[in-house]
Amino acid sequence: MCQRSKYETLTPLGILQPLPFRNHAWQHVTMYFIEGLPNSWGKEVIFFVVDILSKTAHFMALCHPYTIKEVA
Repeated sequence: MCQRSKYETLTPLGILQPLPFRNHAWQHVTMYFIEGLPNSWGKEVIFFVVDILSKTAHFMALCHPYTIKEVA
């Protein structure tokens, strides 16, 4: 009896659309900073950039304080 009297609380999602496909490498990247590491040759931060399509990563060691110019 309870199952028959329940109503749907969610709205219909509609037509699902595919995600945009990346055609070229390095169109969409993510950037990360890992801080708080022990000092190693004056560097205590790891900055890395990952390409979403090819899963290629580039790593760079930085020291505090670093500037936007160094990161770019």
